[in-house]
Amino acid sequence: MPTSVDIIIGNPETQHLAIRPLGRAHPGLFDFWDGHWIDCQVSISAGGFQGRFRADLRSEEFQGFLAGVEALGNTLEGSARLTSMEGQIDISLTGDGKGRIQVAGEAVDEAGIGNHLPFQFELDQTFLPEISRSLESFLVAFPVLARRNRRSLPPPISDGAHRGPDSSRGGGSPGDSEKGTAMSSKTFRTTIVREGGCASSPSPSIQKPFSAKPGRRAR
Repeated sequence: MPTSVDIIIGNPETQHLAIRPLGRAHPGLFDFWDGHWIDCQVSISAGGFQGRFRADLRSEEFQGFLAGVEALGNTLEGSARLTSMEGQIDISLTGDGKGRIQVAGEAVDEAGIGNHLPFQFELDQTFLPEISRSLESFLVAFPVLARRNRRSLPPPISDGAHRGPDSSRGGGSPGDSEKGTAMSSKTFRTTIVREGGCASSPSPSIQKPFSAKPGRRAR
């Protein structure tokens, strides 16, 4: 029997896709990247095929899908799409402008290495309000906890990493020290420019390093 937070796309007695949340994958974490993983059970019935599997989905994926379904309900044209970061669910609802909704998608029973099932079936516009309501209930139970923040930039390169000749070590003169300082400054600027991805000659302006893209969640 469906629960109050199940998301059902289609007729539960015939062709449908159902998503049942089982709980947060990391209940003690509240940041954007780890706090939004939801452990879900996905069920599909399409034509002569039926299947059930577990998938880790994310709260913000359902938030975007809800916005698409609401827009589709208002115009009956365009598409609403739910796609998961790990690629286990990709489903779209496409309206023809006259009330018919084409449901098409692909499911993968294990992220990265699983079996693929393409599926499709049709609905009419009367299903859209219930889909929206179920998505709203899902997001009340599993809200988006935090916005995505920019990752911290890498720490600056230490001055000692490109230090020139040091007159304090002996054998150097004041002139050597000044040459070493100039060499250190030039080398430092050259290194920053090269790390910033530029092939031009050294410039007094320090290029901003590229920020790292977030990696895939460790299992």
